[in-house]
Amino acid sequence: MTTLFENKCTYTYQYYLQLKRTTLNKSFVNTCYAALIIVIAAGILTVMKGWYPFTAVAAAAFLFVVYRLVGTPVRLASFAARKNRQVHGRDIETINNFYEDHILAVNTLSQSRTNIKYREIRSLMQSKDLFIIAMDKGLVLLIDKNGFLKGTKEEFVTFMREKCVNAEVKI
Repeated sequence: MTTLFENKCTYTYQYYLQLKRTTLNKSFVNTCYAALIIVIAAGILTVMKGWYPFTAVAAAAFLFVVYRLVGTPVRLASFAARKNRQVHGRDIETINNFYEDHILAVNTLSQSRTNIKYREIRSLMQSKDLFIIAMDKGLVLLIDKNGFLKGTKEEFVTFMREKCVNAEVKI
């Protein structure tokens, strides 16, 4: 069987960060934005009324919400990258082979192989440098936009849109 696309991806900290930012729970993000709006409005009100001790509380609440919103993906990406380096001594690298009826992802460090049927894919997303293929149980496959060994990213997008009929496509 001949591969239609081949892609090499190294799971670096930057790529984990893009993954975590792209897949961050939307209700968490919306809740953080709503909290920021409320805290900013409360802060403005406390300044206008001269309630300066409450202004300090509003400022602290603002910083906490920003920390949660920005810090969560950073912490998750740091943990994943650090764990891979501890276990493997370096970043994980995969070679992803796309066939007509399935994807074969090969971890070059452990030589483990994962077969993925296109019907198992639940979501296709993208970040600045990645295509993100999400399956059930939180499993994801990262595809480096600049890592195509066979085929182009433009052809890949068309191909994946055709193959992943059960997926929510966000590319």
